[in-house]
Amino acid sequence: MYVDNANQEIKATDVTLTSAIAGVSGGAFYFANVGTVTIEKVTSGGTFTTLEAPTHGSFLCSEATTLDLYLTDLVIGCKTTDITYSSDLSGKIDLGTDDGLAGAFYISQAVGVTSSGNVF
Repeated sequence: MYVDNANQEIKATDVTLTSAIAGVSGGAFYFANVGTVTIEKVTSGGTFTTLEAPTHGSFLCSEATTLDLYLTDLVIGCKTTDITYSSDLSGKIDLGTDDGLAGAFYISQAVGVTSSGNVF
């Protein structure tokens, strides 16, 4: 999901996502601009597995200064294969300027992040 609207509010409840692959960043979610985002398990679901992004945030990538993120009772699993510069990252990043590679989350700015009862 890509969002570029600072006033947008998102609530995702009981979502299950398996095998999402991003070309560069944000395997499941990429927020250029967004307001409040709530991702939660209420009755069933809340599972995100085999997520992949070669540079930033296999689960979530955000550069939004207005992001207020709430994650509750989720299971988040990312692909765990080795990444090499020559075969996976060449041409996508500049190692001289990028110091935040890979990982489940990449959040460069946010109003707040609240995580409760999650399994990573």
